[in-house]
Amino acid sequence: MSKALSVLAAPLLVLALVSPAQAAAPPELVQGAEEAVTEALPGVELTGQNTHTVPGDIAGGGAVKVETAEFHGAKTVAVTRAVGAVYEVSPDTVSGRVVQTTTVKRAKAGNRKLRFVHTGVPGVSGLLGATWTERSGVNYSVVAREPVSRGELLKIVKALPADTARVPAKVRRLVEKAEPPKRSAERSTSSLFVDGANASGDDWGDEATLCNGCAYSTSNYTWLWQKVVAADGISIGIDCSFGPATATATRAWQSKWGLGVDGIVGAQTRNAADDGLWLNTQVDVVYVGSSSFVYFQRLTSNAYYNYNGTKKIAYTYSTLC
Repeated sequence: MSKALSVLAAPLLVLALVSPAQAAAPPELVQGAEEAVTEALPGVELTGQNTHTVPGDIAGGGAVKVETAEFHGAKTVAVTRAVGAVYEVSPDTVSGRVVQTTTVKRAKAGNRKLRFVHTGVPGVSGLLGATWTERSGVNYSVVAREPVSRGELLKIVKALPADTARVPAKVRRLVEKAEPPKRSAERSTSSLFVDGANASGDDWGDEATLCNGCAYSTSNYTWLWQKVVAADGISIGIDCSFGPATATATRAWQSKWGLGVDGIVGAQTRNAADDGLWLNTQVDVVYVGSSSFVYFQRLTSNAYYNYNGTKKIAYTYSTLC
């Protein structure tokens, strides 16, 4: 379901919700990211690490390992590496709108094409990210909540250490031969589950409305919303039930992001949440919250699932609570 069909799709999509510190990323990525981020952005510190695997973007290429170093403080930042059968970074694979393309010299890798991508209103809301392909089968992104400058992100990109991830020759060949992902239409709310296709910033805007007393108020869909609210540092119980307490927390979330305050998860609120989504791969999506991150997978039929792909984010049942 989309605000506007954009250019991101995967033949097999999975979105999963993951708790922030589910697994530790290898020291190579985390230590290098911590040094680069804390030097470029004073007042920011490493708050979490996450490593998980998801189905690959490209058929026959196997799984993709996604590693993220999470930072909070004066700014919210994610440094992510995806290794495996991933499409090379292009305007067809990014999370939002490409606002600048430039060349950057990477340690022991030479010049790389870097794309700055924005998911919301530049300088005001959403995410600004720098993303690039280090080599076939290895993609990176440095993403931050606004306000942040391209110059600040560029400092981090340049300071990250040389990459040493290993990619099998078979996977590299598949990546090099792969065509860009095809556009994929999203379903209507009649599918009765949350889905997403193409750019992640289009995923939630046309889902059903949630409120105290609305249809679907007890559901995995409500669980997803409660996880998003909690990721932005707002106290809320995760019980899959949209009652008075969730309405109060929703009003606090709306106030935090400068929205109309009514306690209802309508189109404006869902569109604002979309602006916090970032594609690590065509399967793996993360909500970059101001206090913690929530990871998702988009699987068969473009359906959203929890972080490990075992529970569909459905409107009509609540198996996640």
